[in-house]
Amino acid sequence: MNLLIIPRAKLPAAAWDAFVGAHRSGWFWHTARWLDYGLSLGGDRADLSFAVVNSASQLVGLCPLIREGARGTFEGAPGAWPLLTPASRSHGVFVEIERHGLDVRFRSCPVASPPPHCDELAIGWSSRVLDLAPAPAVLHASLRKSYKALINAVPPHQIHVDDRGELMSAYQAVHRAAGGTRPDETYQHQARWIDAGQAFLVGAKDAGQWAAFAYVFFYKQAAYYGSGPSLAPNLQHAIVWRAILEAKARGARVFELGWQGHGTDKERRIAHFKAGFGGEDRPIWVMALRGTL
Repeated sequence: MNLLIIPRAKLPAAAWDAFVGAHRSGWFWHTARWLDYGLSLGGDRADLSFAVVNSASQLVGLCPLIREGARGTFEGAPGAWPLLTPASRSHGVFVEIERHGLDVRFRSCPVASPPPHCDELAIGWSSRVLDLAPAPAVLHASLRKSYKALINAVPPHQIHVDDRGELMSAYQAVHRAAGGTRPDETYQHQARWIDAGQAFLVGAKDAGQWAAFAYVFFYKQAAYYGSGPSLAPNLQHAIVWRAILEAKARGARVFELGWQGHGTDKERRIAHFKAGFGGEDRPIWVMALRGTL
């Protein structure tokens, strides 16, 4: 079968995202929206993502790939694994990747089906994933004991769920004040995802002022805790708990809280916080080309 490599820029974003939506291993990290966000981070970045198309102009595979300096990563971490089909696996997808001469890293997504032949890959680290099938009372019982009092200490009227982007300016202000340095364009992307129903915000006030938020991705009946800026102590526990309940109410099957056993000392402290909401650690399968994991 004659297959062609097509740069992402020459493919309609709707066609790219439709393939992601239909692929069993595809999740939000594969979408054109997320790749556009990655490019908006600025600096020495370029989009090398490509699709594999057959002779009938049908999309049979795609590879998200952003160059950051001399590496193929996403904010320094492994990017989303290429999405392939039986028709495209025999094609030189990895040859196409390697021709750029980059140190490239890929990873799987714990809330989507793992890539094929993952037993041949390495388990780089894990991510905490909460099964949302049990009743709220059962989920509450699995919380770390100390969290229950912290959650109960925040009155429900202080916490607000936003699925229209009305709190984006407040979220950006809190994120900035908490040390966030992302370009303004990244927040515009986040607002569009909320408008598209692919994310929502949970915020809390302290002394009448917005003081903490959780930005949650929502895609393919799975939620991901993406960002949690806070300017006041002991609010984030109640916010994340509310986000978990909100995701369940929206029909999410699972809620990914985030990576475990990976990153800096600060990131490990955050991982400990996330582990307190229950769930289990699921492996993140990784692969490195022209480099080490």
